[in-house]
Amino acid sequence: MFLETYLERMNEETREHRNKREIINVGKWYSNHLNQKIPIIILTEENLDEFEIEDKNVMIMSMEKYISHFWENDEIYTLFQSLKEVIMDSKLQESELITKGMCPSTKFTEHLDVNILEAGVKSGRYYKGVLYVSPNNTENAYLQGCNILDPEYQMEVTNDDDDIIIVGQVNRNRAIDGDVVAVELLPVSEWEVKHKKKNNDEQNIELEEKRPTGKVVGIFTRNWRTYVSTIQIPESGNFSGSYFLTCPLELKIPKIRIKYSNAERIKDVRISVRIDNWPIDSKYPNGHYVSIVGPINDVNTEITSILVEHGLNSNPKFNDSIMNSLPIDTPENPWKPDENEIKNRRDLRNKIICSIDPLGCQDIDDTLSIEKLDDGTYELGVHIADPSFFIQEDSPLDVEARERATTVYLADRRFDMLPKVLSERVCSIRENEDRYTVSTIFKMDENANILDTWFGRTVICSSAELAYEQAQKIIDGEINISGISEELRQKLKPSLVNLTKMARILREKRIAKGGLELESLEVKFKFTDGKITDILQKQVLEIHKVVEECMILANAAVGERLYKSFPNSALLRKHPFPVKSHFSKLIKSAQLMGYEVNIDSNFQLAKSLNDIEKKDKVVGTILKMLATRAMSEATYVSTGIDKDLNHYGLALEYYTHFTSPIRRYADMIVHRQLMNSLMKEKNEENNDNENIKKEENKIKKLYTTTTVDNQKLINICENINLKNRESKYAQFDSTELFQALYIEQESKIKPVKNIAIITEILPNGNGFMGLCLRFGLKAPLYLKGSNGEIKIPESIITKKPEDAHTYLSGGNISFDNEKIAVEYYPQLKEPVEFSLFDKVEVLLETDKSRNHRNSVVMSLIQKVNTNVIAPQIRINPQELIKDVKADQDINDYITDKPIEINNENKIYQSKENSIYQILEKFNELTINSYSNVKKI
Repeated sequence: MFLETYLERMNEETREHRNKREIINVGKWYSNHLNQKIPIIILTEENLDEFEIEDKNVMIMSMEKYISHFWENDEIYTLFQSLKEVIMDSKLQESELITKGMCPSTKFTEHLDVNILEAGVKSGRYYKGVLYVSPNNTENAYLQGCNILDPEYQMEVTNDDDDIIIVGQVNRNRAIDGDVVAVELLPVSEWEVKHKKKNNDEQNIELEEKRPTGKVVGIFTRNWRTYVSTIQIPESGNFSGSYFLTCPLELKIPKIRIKYSNAERIKDVRISVRIDNWPIDSKYPNGHYVSIVGPINDVNTEITSILVEHGLNSNPKFNDSIMNSLPIDTPENPWKPDENEIKNRRDLRNKIICSIDPLGCQDIDDTLSIEKLDDGTYELGVHIADPSFFIQEDSPLDVEARERATTVYLADRRFDMLPKVLSERVCSIRENEDRYTVSTIFKMDENANILDTWFGRTVICSSAELAYEQAQKIIDGEINISGISEELRQKLKPSLVNLTKMARILREKRIAKGGLELESLEVKFKFTDGKITDILQKQVLEIHKVVEECMILANAAVGERLYKSFPNSALLRKHPFPVKSHFSKLIKSAQLMGYEVNIDSNFQLAKSLNDIEKKDKVVGTILKMLATRAMSEATYVSTGIDKDLNHYGLALEYYTHFTSPIRRYADMIVHRQLMNSLMKEKNEENNDNENIKKEENKIKKLYTTTTVDNQKLINICENINLKNRESKYAQFDSTELFQALYIEQESKIKPVKNIAIITEILPNGNGFMGLCLRFGLKAPLYLKGSNGEIKIPESIITKKPEDAHTYLSGGNISFDNEKIAVEYYPQLKEPVEFSLFDKVEVLLETDKSRNHRNSVVMSLIQKVNTNVIAPQIRINPQELIKDVKADQDINDYITDKPIEINNENKIYQSKENSIYQILEKFNELTINSYSNVKKI
């Protein structure tokens, strides 16, 4: 209670009347507090005309009056009018339905009350979970892992997944992808029947598999968000009227009806819309227009759309108050470390320290050193940029970085978590510049056994900014290396050789404990003169693994230190043991090729996959990708609520993220917690109990309050996990966007053909999934049309790509889980069989769309001879470079590839696109869950 604004309730005065007086009193007080320098506006829909306000600086307005008065010519006024009309129309429609006694024609049913749903879930009648819409068939949705226990159904459940399928929009009952819903099982007679064929020595046996189906009876939580959409062209082609259907970019979201009075303004652009309601009698939800994103199929528009769709910050700029609080670093006044601060740090400026990154990297946040001591032991140092020194907890910049959570890396640009003055200059560890760092220094013997570990703040001066290729050449003993003087080469070589030696041993030990090395479809784009000219696979050098292993070593050491210091409030990174049923596709695929995969432990899984890869590179690569898809997601957790902290993928007991605080907010928290740990240790050594006696004094002295405020840490972890997940989805989408751009431009010159590997037979003989390693693409190759009609391309006979869309007549398809046979065609001398891991030639084309992003589609040309070798994706891949001029100019993009535009503006490659980050992402198994989405 604030005495200066509190008002006592008068005799016979209602509580509502007193509250109104008090609100006005608060306005008066605030006006006086600001010396009436700015007007105070009280926004309310209540009628306050009975109250006289002597202070003319205090005004009372309704929301409509306020917006019309101050924002009449702004976008917000249009948005307000749109929302107002939606609400009025909704009330009118509801009134008309009641008056006319109309019945819904959609066959939707009323949603049950939450209390009824909770009771039904508790009794086992209903199943609660997140509704996922299938990306391959948006008519179908499902609830994962429902664990059906009802005795009536138990014997009927023969599918491995324990999922409930929701077939069709009626059964989905106005639920949207991501909603938390309650589902009731349908009668067994209505369950989905899936026919399978199985070879049994002499005959084919047809099996029936019943999959539980259900219907949504209620919704616990809506997942409505902002959707990027495009107005659907009316059948008449005339954009008259004010009601329009909009088609969201995301295929899993239904069309949304909006009201907008100026269709000409938004008919050729992407717009953002929000859902307001979904009446029971309406086929589509009602929503409202929010803003214009940009012209349809413009690259900048599509990039912004990707960020909006994933709830990420699409504004690369920081506000003025943040920018004004940053250190000054200009050519005229370059930033220098403070001499008093240097005295508080361990001075390592005389050590040989270097960074190893992609060529032209600007956000350098990690460096390495190694020194052989007189007693034969080694000191291996991992020195990390120290942005937490410049960013005080809960400051405006800290709050902004916490909300962004991560730097977002897309195919052609990045959106930074921190301003560039920090990420690329003051905190970035530039060569021959003094920089603040936080270091972990390991003393180890010649067998890489850790004898001692030191943690603390340091100051260093990097000897060199090495590119991966330069470092590898130094290790390999090459001379005359571009960009490296002979003096520098000789200075760095002993350190790099010793680093490689120790990293090999460390890696061997970790892999022996079960550390996994998995695969993904990672590609990068080659730009020349600002234009995309090729899609490249990423080459792995030994130095990549050296850097990776040193980072893992430091992250694990800091993670263990934090857990021991703060067992109930440390931020760690957890990767749980995978669900064994998720390995079913991996095991079956391996068996079809004559291999066995042991999933009893991470060690057995790693050994099985590595043994297979030694025998067959292609099969090994694909099986590792399937293993990646089976993994659970790695997440940040507080040890206060989670005690199962093992990292399955890295085979480590404790793990965290410490090595990239410039681009990950989690690392910033970890740095602060490490400083708290060191301070705690120092206080305990000095028997200084004052910091623990009084909580308020303790908090004031802490680098971060997360070690004493566990709920704050939990909330931070939830946001970081969400933003990391969405940033990976955004990266995936941007890669698809540029793949489509590249294939489109190449197709104008000649048909784009390539080799794909069959990785999966689609249900009901519809076709198979093709994996094109060269371009990092995976897509379905259909042999049936949308109505089930057989569509076998003439190209399987003519071998010509132009015949891939002309179909043979007659014939038949037979199939089982392992293969599809095309047979009984007069033009075929014998049946053509397509089996798992067969290679096929495919035609790649860009599917152009007005309502959705352009995407790459694959069409079957022919089955190819098994002697044809598909390009490898991981082991020494060939970079097939072409110098093809693109049709679409992207000179204005904020790209992060090492190219030159107009010979003036150098644009540099970012750390996220280094192979270290790729390896780290997949070894830590922060898997892009697009690959985990089930196909129904």
